[in-house]
Amino acid sequence: MMLRMSRNAPCPCDSGKKYKKCCMKKISDVKDSYYGLLHKQGLIKKKLMRWTVDEFTEKKMNEYVYEFNKSSFKQILNSDEEITQFFEWFFLEAVHKSEDEKILKVIIEEYNYLFESIELDILNEWLNNTHAGLFEVQNTDKENWKTTLKDVFTNAIYNITDRKASAHLVPGDIIFTRVQEIFSNHYLHGAVSQFPRFTTYEQIKLFINNHFENAKKKNPDLTIEEFLNSNSKIINEFKPEMPKILSQNGEEVKICEVKYEISLKNIDEILDWFKDQEIFEIREAEYKKGKFISAHIDCVLPDINHGFPELQQGITTFVDYVELDGTKKRSFGSVEIENQQLKFFSTSEKTFQEIINKLEKNIGNYLKIKSKDIKSVEESIKDTNIDSQANNKQEDIGLIEIENQFLNQYYRDWCYQEIPLLGNITPKQAIKTKKGRDKLKDLLVTMENHEQHRKRETGKYIPVEKIIREELNFYE
Repeated sequence: MMLRMSRNAPCPCDSGKKYKKCCMKKISDVKDSYYGLLHKQGLIKKKLMRWTVDEFTEKKMNEYVYEFNKSSFKQILNSDEEITQFFEWFFLEAVHKSEDEKILKVIIEEYNYLFESIELDILNEWLNNTHAGLFEVQNTDKENWKTTLKDVFTNAIYNITDRKASAHLVPGDIIFTRVQEIFSNHYLHGAVSQFPRFTTYEQIKLFINNHFENAKKKNPDLTIEEFLNSNSKIINEFKPEMPKILSQNGEEVKICEVKYEISLKNIDEILDWFKDQEIFEIREAEYKKGKFISAHIDCVLPDINHGFPELQQGITTFVDYVELDGTKKRSFGSVEIENQQLKFFSTSEKTFQEIINKLEKNIGNYLKIKSKDIKSVEESIKDTNIDSQANNKQEDIGLIEIENQFLNQYYRDWCYQEIPLLGNITPKQAIKTKKGRDKLKDLLVTMENHEQHRKRETGKYIPVEKIIREELNFYE
């Protein structure tokens, strides 16, 4: 059956024009039918809302909302996402207290006079052919408004027509939503909950499966489709655990930093000591007219074997260097000396304590401690004052902030590494010549361009150019 959009209805593209003066005749029959369905479903939903207002008091609605997500009707009215998810559940899954049937079935059987014949056909499709589930995005076709989904539990494939989904989803995304079949074509029914693939995919699969297995103990013949079609509200209970962030030696990461006040009259003795230690490498020591300016020193592990340790549910962080002779080295901390201050940073508390002991034992006479700070990742995130309004995605925000912290440190360290695109010299060395500055400027433009694409596509952004320019004091 082909549904047609009303010629005089507002165009669904949100242009503000009538359909006949906007997208009509500019789009394919498939897209026109999709717009027609959206228009019809919009009219149906308005009738359903009017019926709800007439049928239920606020007290009764509060009972349903509490059953859905332990909240109140007034509370969810302030969230477009929550109110949409609630009413999907309310009509498709909630049971009418006095009729002991799903609310939508009660409406179809007892209040069919409120709807046109085609509208009743669509309501029956909603009731009988809507499938709640966890899906993996297989492919998207923005031009044709197509998205291919695979059910994570059944491996069933659905070719969906949906303009917004094709524009915003990308292959590999993990979503919880409802797929509806209307007159042999598949569409999305309302809200989509998206989950970070890397951090929560396995968690949410296990969460749903555990609930399903518990339900099967009471009903052995229950299928996963039947379970989710009546219990999608369990997603409100899902609270993903943040994966552990691990240092290169397998410890849980701590943000460790110590600052010492030093006297520059002893800088030669201090640098000589670092130079004599196998675990330290002076990446950069800058002098101007014989006067010491700054130094960057790495703590390294030589002859490392690249790769991640075999760890479950963890993210391993490290910075590797490859010397001109091919030797591979892994950084496990950095020392920066500038403005009569020596600062040591590491993400391993064990390494941090060992290096501090080594510093104070051997060059302690030249050091006067100013501050020492060891924070867990959670404490470090808390200190950044992340906007609590997005607490429903706190696990994403936390990981973004962790990523920001480590990449900030990485790009600061990058300034003292030999870069092939700069002619195997460090950015710190490159800014000393016009040729080097021009190469670095081009490289920074490329890096910033990549970050802007990432920002548009994922919302994540690291101000790489700003970090590097500030570290190098490289301004034009």
